[in-house]
Amino acid sequence: MVRWFAGLHKQQIEPDFIDLKKTVPGCMEEYEYLFGVTRIPAQDIDHFVNVDSKHIAVIRGADIFTVDVIDANGAVASEAAIKAAMDQISAGIYFSCSYTPLVL
Repeated sequence: MVRWFAGLHKQQIEPDFIDLKKTVPGCMEEYEYLFGVTRIPAQDIDHFVNVDSKHIAVIRGADIFTVDVIDANGAVASEAAIKAAMDQISAGIYFSCSYTPLVL
């Protein structure tokens, strides 16, 4: 999923097709609203704001952590690195975990 997101971010995802012969590409504009989007409520109509996030949020109990999965150069973190972060968070090793809890 992270690799797909990185490809989407770099506009390298092949378009979906709306016919069986795969000759008519579908509109992929809505894909930008799958990740890194927040809804800002307003009186008449809500607004969607797209943010350039490169992390995932992990919730453990009452704590929320962010884990960077894409670096500044656009490289995707390895599965081993993501698993190590998840293991640290699930084990409750906050002092050795480099992922800072969000303050709500």
